[in-house]
Formats: sequence, structure tokens, C-alpha cells
Amino acid sequence: MIFEYHKDNSKYLSTKLTKPKINVDIIHGDRKLWDIFKKHHYLSEDLPASTRCYFAVWEGNIIGFSATISLPGKIPPLYEGDIRKKWRECRTVIIPDFQGLGIGTRFSDAIADIHIEQGYRYFSKTSHMRMGLYREKSSIWKATATNLADRSKSTKGKSWAHLTLEKERICYSHEYIGKDRKSYNPKYNATTHPLLI
Repeated sequence: MIFEYHKDNSKYLSTKLTKPKINVDIIHGDRKLWDIFKKHHYLSEDLPASTRCYFAVWEGNIIGFSATISLPGKIPPLYEGDIRKKWRECRTVIIPDFQGLGIGTRFSDAIADIHIEQGYRYFSKTSHMRMGLYREKSSIWKATATNLADRSKSTKGKSWAHLTLEKERICYSHEYIGKDRKSYNPKYNATTHPLLI
């Protein structure tokens, strides 16, 4: 809290606290840096193979890590002719000194948008309450059919080597739609997207 002292009336006048403006660059990077971030992940220190890794960089310092991985399986298309492949977020970590400033959610949004721009659909599942509640209220994320589903009595095991069916925690599950329902725009479909032809 910032205080200003006035001798004439002998009282402190407080000013409102405001979050500092933090500009973060996102770069594609090497998975070896996961070793720095893994101890700060809320669930697991493991990182699946075949991930794409991204870093949040503030004033030359790497402050965040995110990894994404392909999502196999049949998921109904968003529109007729939608044949895009799917990717999902599998790890996002912000170092403790920068947590609580909203960087993690914005970083995750930006990574999702990168995937849409590249002609993919993008999903994320989390049991992290702050991240999940943010997406529940956000217009750029859409809840999937498995959002907040209780799977404690499910008899299914692992579906794929890198995707375990979560039975002990209720998870938030969302698909990134983007601003102005960007993911519904056929211009980002794999059949016409220039990066994928």
C-alpha cells in the first residue's frame, strides 16, 4: 500500500493498489528447461515425451513454462468439414515470484491461440481451481462434455500412454474457442491452413 502523509491534517491518505503491467514474450524452446520448473508444478514432475515447449519471458528472464501434446481420439467436429487435429495443454507453470498476477491464465490463453493459428483445435484439463474457475467464466473457453465429471466409479483405465483417466480429482475440462469464436472459423481448418499444406 502506498501512503501519502499530509502535515496539515495529520492523516494518511491511501492510494488503490494496482497490478503492475507485465509484458511477456512467448518463445518456443527446449524441454530440458522443465528441470527448473518441475518442482513448482502442483501435481507432477513428469513431462510426457513428444511435447512442444514454450516459455514466458519477462525482461530477459524465463518466468513460465508450458508444454502441449497431441490429443488422439475421436472428438466431434465443431462444424461440418472440421478435420483439424487436436492438441492439449499438459503442463503450465509460473515461477512462485510471479504467481498470483494472472500471468498463468494469460500465458495459457496465448499458447492456445498459437495452436488455433496453426490450424489445430486446443483443449485443456486441470484440477487447479483458479485456472478452472477462470475458464468457467471466460468467453474464450468452452466446457467439454467431461467438464467437472465424477469419474471415481469408472472402470476404464488409461486410454493412451500419455493421458491417464483422472479418478481421484474432479477436473475442469475446456476447449479453447478464442476471441470472436475464432476456432469456429473455417479459415483455420487444416484443409486450407497455409502452415499445414
